[in-house]
Amino acid sequence: MNLCTIYILLFLFCFNILLFNRKKKIKNEDTIEKCTICLSEFEDCESVRRLPCMHLFHIDCVDQWLCTNKRCPICQVDIEIFLHKKLENTA
Repeated sequence: MNLCTIYILLFLFCFNILLFNRKKKIKNEDTIEKCTICLSEFEDCESVRRLPCMHLFHIDCVDQWLCTNKRCPICQVDIEIFLHKKLENTA
């Protein structure tokens, strides 16, 4: 099992998978929520993943990102360090 597979498995168990629900219809493009990896808008009832830093991404986008990068694409929080801390606290 490679490191990429391990990260994705840990994410499946450690991080929230949510259904995106737009709070209100907004026409201002600066306030429309988008996946910053693929730059597509989130659709209502679309599955998204929330990282520990609270940023939202499409599940496929962020899982692929985490196979090659260990930091959040937006704020650069080190996900690997977060996972180690979480695993230590549950052991």
